[in-house]
Amino acid sequence: MANGNFKGGLGLVDDPYLIEDVLDFIALGRSKNTGQEYVYYKIVNDIDLDTFINENGWGLIYIYAGADKVVEGNNKVITFTHANRTKEIFKLYTGNLTINNLNFKIKSINENTYILNSESSYKLILNNCNVDFEYSNYTKGIFADNSELNYCNINIHN
Repeated sequence: MANGNFKGGLGLVDDPYLIEDVLDFIALGRSKNTGQEYVYYKIVNDIDLDTFINENGWGLIYIYAGADKVVEGNNKVITFTHANRTKEIFKLYTGNLTINNLNFKIKSINENTYILNSESSYKLILNNCNVDFEYSNYTKGIFADNSELNYCNINIHN
């Protein structure tokens, strides 16, 4: 297991950082800016975010490093049951986040659930992704206003 250190890669388009577990997935938000305009990642396993407990009760993945990040989902599945702690999966402070070919399975039982929450004009761009979102009566939304969805299937149900 890579345990937040990535399985391999240099963050380049032809040699992306490899994400194999929940700690790698969370580390993509804290990975250092290498001076590149874009940093690239590839998910190599399905990831269950429920195996990670976030102590501060806000976002799981804070995007701080200045470069835009591009994640190839490799048709893997991200599973997340949102209980009463975490408000969003991604919180963007600097840089855009593009995710391609990834499947999300999310269950919400809290009033404040977003896949994305952004502090400014930065945005989440999903390309060819599937989102299965089971919500409770308290859920406010899934995406912040500045999200961009291209060729995505969104299934919302309770």
